[in-house]
Amino acid sequence: MYCLRPLSYLSLRFPTPRPLSIKTHTIPNEFNNLCSKGRLKEAFEAFESEIWSDPSLFSHLLYGCVQTRSFSVAKQLHSLIITSGCSSDKFISNHLLNAYAKLGEVETAVTLFGIMPRKNIMSCNILIGGYIQNGDLEKAGQMFDEMPERNVATWNAMVTGMTQFEFNEEGLSLFSQMHGLGFMPDEFTLGSVLRGCAGLKGLNAGKQVHGYVVKTGFEFNLVVGSSLAHMYMKSGSLGEGEIVIKAMPIRSVVACNTLIAGRAQNGCSEGALDQYNIMRMAGFRPDKITFVSVISSCSELATLGQGQQIHAEAIKTGATMVVGVISSLISMYSRCGCLEESVKAFSERVEADVVLWSSMIAAYGFHGKGEEAIELFNRMEQEGLEANDVTFLSLLYACSHCGLKDKGIKIFNLMIEMYGLEPQVKHYTCVVDLLGRSGCLEEAEGRRGYTGFAVFLAPILSPIV
Repeated sequence: MYCLRPLSYLSLRFPTPRPLSIKTHTIPNEFNNLCSKGRLKEAFEAFESEIWSDPSLFSHLLYGCVQTRSFSVAKQLHSLIITSGCSSDKFISNHLLNAYAKLGEVETAVTLFGIMPRKNIMSCNILIGGYIQNGDLEKAGQMFDEMPERNVATWNAMVTGMTQFEFNEEGLSLFSQMHGLGFMPDEFTLGSVLRGCAGLKGLNAGKQVHGYVVKTGFEFNLVVGSSLAHMYMKSGSLGEGEIVIKAMPIRSVVACNTLIAGRAQNGCSEGALDQYNIMRMAGFRPDKITFVSVISSCSELATLGQGQQIHAEAIKTGATMVVGVISSLISMYSRCGCLEESVKAFSERVEADVVLWSSMIAAYGFHGKGEEAIELFNRMEQEGLEANDVTFLSLLYACSHCGLKDKGIKIFNLMIEMYGLEPQVKHYTCVVDLLGRSGCLEEAEGRRGYTGFAVFLAPILSPIV
């Protein structure tokens, strides 16, 4: 629930209009510039009388709140909007609704939506986007179903949401419905649908979408072209993906990243590094996505020298603050035999997620440091991060290669009983390896209570039994 509080950031003064010291037509540019840079207090104080006389300017301030992630200022602006008497204006209300949704304050957005006297399709689209951003696809779908009228943006929001959370089949189904109802998909629709095809590795479906792309003239669109190439590469058709990229009239960082990542994912690590060098020679500035792919390629090739050089380039661009890049560095240094550098990269993190912790646990396991891997896992739990199946696979691998049978079995039980994770073949393989290395394979017989374990171990244990 939002509430009206005393304003400490913005003033509630109602000044009399002052003479303009600059030409009126230059005001929006300066005002927009201040808002886009997050200098909201300065923008409000410099153009206060103009804001009161033209409340639509509140939209720029609200945009600034989203850019600066400032929920408190958005609430204060909400109070001012009510005071100005324009809270019933559809344009301003939608901007306010969008600010709350983009800031992750979905409950506040829902409350505002409920009292808005005038709503339109955009209002519903904004709320759908807020639900999706918050991971609530069920409520997004409910809002979508209840809408009496939709537009392309509505369908785009739902298709994007489905593919974003890897409900790829549902996303493709929505695209089919959208097309059947006569809506004309745009570049955002097609980009999302192609990402869905890539997630499913559905080459046949992707080729059908490709045909539609050519028919509608989107094949040279940067967003669609890059998504199309990504679909082919993710589906194992590296050559077809490269053809799409090379046919694009204009290259971009996104297109270069697609080509580099495609080569890396298809086992062409040297080709990925070659493309990285071509990208730099062409004057494109690598970003975090570029560095994740090329550092991973160095990891696969165990080329320490080139990895260190790329690490230095990533530092210059500030990309080493990104969790995905740090995770790739940890893996690269570990595979190249430099565990100390992996530890250093991990220790210099600003923030961390389960992927980063799992990468460091895997690095310890790769170097036979099972006790250190378990100790790091305990620290991870203490920090409130929830381990996933990859974390446990790294732990089981570490225990297996260090002869920590009892601790490994304890971790396996923890994974199932406390975390409720379903073991996969890779987990069973690690446990069997763990027991085999310890000369205790017969103990696996006692674990037949786990259905998956029983199926997996039957052919292995039958000679023993």
